[in-house]
Amino acid sequence: MRRTALSVLLAAFALCALSGVQAKDVKLEYKFRKGEVDKYKVTMGMKMSMPGMPKGAQMPGTMIVSMTMAQKVLDVLPDGSAKIQVTMSNMKMSGPGMPQNMGSMPARTMTVTMTKDGRTAGGGMGGMMGGMGAMPGSDPMGSMACVLPTRAVRVGETWKQAIPMPNNCGKINCVSTLLSAALPMGKTTASKIKQSFSGRLDLGKMMGGGAGGGSGDMDLKGSSIMFFSPSQGKLLKTSSKASARMRMSTPPNPQSPGAPTKMNMLMDMTIDVTKVK
Repeated sequence: MRRTALSVLLAAFALCALSGVQAKDVKLEYKFRKGEVDKYKVTMGMKMSMPGMPKGAQMPGTMIVSMTMAQKVLDVLPDGSAKIQVTMSNMKMSGPGMPQNMGSMPARTMTVTMTKDGRTAGGGMGGMMGGMGAMPGSDPMGSMACVLPTRAVRVGETWKQAIPMPNNCGKINCVSTLLSAALPMGKTTASKIKQSFSGRLDLGKMMGGGAGGGSGDMDLKGSSIMFFSPSQGKLLKTSSKASARMRMSTPPNPQSPGAPTKMNMLMDMTIDVTKVK
C-alpha cells in the first residue's frame, strides 16, 4: 500500500514538474551580431507539369537545385533588425535531360534587411530565384519559412500572421504552432515549430511588372517544420513542402502564330535548409 501511494505521489510530482516546463514562455527572436557569418546548405526539389499542353512540352521528372548560402551581418540597427549580405554559391541543378557534370552557376549576392521576427525586405529575391523566393519555405534564406511571433509563446500556443510579399503582389497567411520548447540538437537546444501557409499572388507584380506584358496569378499552400535556437537566435533547420497552381496569359506573338496565350502550371516543391556553420 505504501509503495503504491509513493508511486502515485512521485507520478504526481513528475506531472507537475512537466507541466511547469511546458507552461514556460519562450521568446523566439533572431539575434544579430555585426560581422558574424552563418552558412546553410539548401536543397530544393521541384516537379512541374502543364495541364492541357502537349506531352512533348511537359517538363519531365523532378529538378533538384542545391546551393550554399552565407549570411553576413553588415550592421545591427537600433531596433534590433540587421542589414545582411546574402551570398548564394555552389548552385547546381540536376534532373532528367540535364548533363550529369553540369557545372556550378555563378554566385549571386544581395543585401536585405531582416527584423528580429524574421521578416525580410529588399534584395530582389524574386528576381534572383525566378519568383520562387516569394513562397515561404522556398526562400533560400529560410527566413520567410520561419517568421517568429512578436511576443513570448508557450508549447501548444498558435500565432497567425499575414506576410506582405514584395512589389505589392499579395500576402501569405501563416499559422504557426510551437510544438516543443527545448529539444536537444547538437550542442544546443531548439524549439520546434510547425507552420502552414497559403495565399494568392499576382505574378505580373511579383516579376516586376510582367515580362512581355504577361499577367496571371498563383495560388500556393504548404507547410514547414522548423528548428530554431532561442539561445543563439538562429534558425538551425527547416523542411518544407509547397504546391502552387499558376495561371498565366500572354499577348499573341506575331512571330509564333497559333501559339497558346493561356497556360496553367502546377508545381510541387520540397525545400530543406540546414545550418552548417
